[in-house]
Amino acid sequence: HRVDRRQRQMCIRDRAKDETQNFLKKTIEDYKSSEKESDGASLFWNQLMVRMECCGVNSYNDFEKSLKWMAVKGTKKVPEACCHVSDKINLKPIIANCPYEPNDQNSYYMNVRIKIGLKLI
Repeated sequence: HRVDRRQRQMCIRDRAKDETQNFLKKTIEDYKSSEKESDGASLFWNQLMVRMECCGVNSYNDFEKSLKWMAVKGTKKVPEACCHVSDKINLKPIIANCPYEPNDQNSYYMNVRIKIGLKLI
C-alpha cells in the first residue's frame, strides 16, 4: 500500500507541476507591459515576478512569445518587474536603465525561481 500511495502522490505532484507550468506559459503570452497596465495577465505576472524575484517561466526570453509585449517594449530587453524595484506596486526600477540593460546586479533576469518552486509542489 505504501508504494501505491507514494506513486500516486508522485503522479499527482508531477501533474500539478505540468499543469502549473502550462498555465504560466499560456498566460505569459498575454503579457503586455509593466507600465500602468490593468489587464489580468500583466498584473499577475508583474506581481509574481516582483514577489518571487524572477523573470519569466524558464527565462526572460519567455516574453518574446507575447505579441503584445513585443509590440510595446521598444528597446527594452525585460519588463520593469524583472528589475530590482524600489516600489513593488508601481514597479519603479532602482536602476532606471535596467529594462534596457539588465544584469545580475540590477535585475532578476536570469532567475527562474518559478521553475525551481514548482519542484517543491
